[in-house]
Amino acid sequence: MNNNTRFKKPLRRLLYGASAVLILFYLIVLYLGLKPDVGVEYEMYYISHEISEWPGYGNLSYDYGQVEYLTENTYRNSDGKYVSHPVARRRGDGWHTSGRFDGTWSNDEESILYYIFNEDTNKVTISITVKDYLTEYGFVRANSGLTMKDAAVLSKQRKSADKIVSGTIETAIIAATDEGNSHRSWVLKVINLAKEANANGEELTLLSVASAFPSESLRRASYTGCEYVEPSTDGTCSVDIYLGETYIGTFNQPGEFEFSVDADIVKDELYELKFVSDEDTSFLLWKVNITNQ
Repeated sequence: MNNNTRFKKPLRRLLYGASAVLILFYLIVLYLGLKPDVGVEYEMYYISHEISEWPGYGNLSYDYGQVEYLTENTYRNSDGKYVSHPVARRRGDGWHTSGRFDGTWSNDEESILYYIFNEDTNKVTISITVKDYLTEYGFVRANSGLTMKDAAVLSKQRKSADKIVSGTIETAIIAATDEGNSHRSWVLKVINLAKEANANGEELTLLSVASAFPSESLRRASYTGCEYVEPSTDGTCSVDIYLGETYIGTFNQPGEFEFSVDADIVKDELYELKFVSDEDTSFLLWKVNITNQ
């Protein structure tokens, strides 16, 4: 056996051993990457992207009775001063992620907050404050004087008015009837208005057409483009709340709401507080408080 052969065998064993160690190292790294031993906050923010902001380790935990605000770190109050609030950094999918100084707008059919409760309980009371509420018909306000049904008619009338402004008397008649505005008195008013404007050599504006609308609230909304409507009475344009799979309650306008429900809450488990909105419905959530009473 020559010297080369004598040195090659140990060197080969050494290289095989080093390769085996590297393979084992990569397998361990791969396993840890697939099953990382990290906190739930880290996993939901950096890996699964289920939450939209970094809450900090342990900050998905929740003590009953802790009032949290759906805002940024600071908020400008009515006096123009900045004040600090305990922020609910537990927002998942379905929320706007910027401009959240007066609350957070929902922007999807499902908007989720995540909670890990620090105590077992079999009953919870959820209190929320909703600052604003928007549907396809306008901003919802109690006692606004305009129902959603009327607002739907108004929407058709506005489309007709837009056509009238840029068209002729004939176009006005067609627009009024095509958009479903078959109310004879309204159509006649529009026709007369168009004739009068033409006779005087005046421009037929959206504001002048709006004067033919049947009520002050409709006229006002027609040219401001921002109407206020009454809450729905038929269950549409509403938001349902669920804690896990348990139905909590429903709201359909701004205000302060409190919902109590029997629910088996297990300590240290992850729960979803889910807001399920009807289509074209959004709300501005300001604060949340959950108690075990």
